[in-house]
Amino acid sequence: MAYARSNYGGLTDARSQVLLIHGEPNRIVQVRCTTTRIPAEIWVYQGSDRVRFRFLLIFVRARGLGEARVWVPGRGDIRGLMEGAKTCINGHLLEDVVDQVRGLGGDYSSQLARVLAKPRPRNESGWPRSPPRPPTCLRRHPCLKQTSSMTSWGVGSSGLMVEMP
Repeated sequence: MAYARSNYGGLTDARSQVLLIHGEPNRIVQVRCTTTRIPAEIWVYQGSDRVRFRFLLIFVRARGLGEARVWVPGRGDIRGLMEGAKTCINGHLLEDVVDQVRGLGGDYSSQLARVLAKPRPRNESGWPRSPPRPPTCLRRHPCLKQTSSMTSWGVGSSGLMVEMP
């Protein structure tokens, strides 16, 4: 997380989110127009722990600054960005990659949906479903009570307290 925060300004940048889910890409190609203006990045993966196929992502940044978002064909016009990037370092690669992605059509869209999907737990038994119900004796037996420091059953600093008569 520290790497994502320091390199991408926080965890809300799409690059940080992808990095945390899929790890570091095998290759990053930056479309660099100046030393500080980078309007696009192409990330190439040979697969990850989450998906077992090769994929690439195109991250775009408005005016080459600020947080990046993943470009999704049909959801955002990239022509202006490509026109401005032609004279930039690797600008020609951006145009080639966008053309290839557009040629894939629905195949790229379905891959992108799988790549960007929120991770699901690998082991269902390891994830809590809902807090357990309080033991019946707590509702019926006067000598047991829940302490105020408990936020839910089985969690808290002090747990159950038994009052002795």
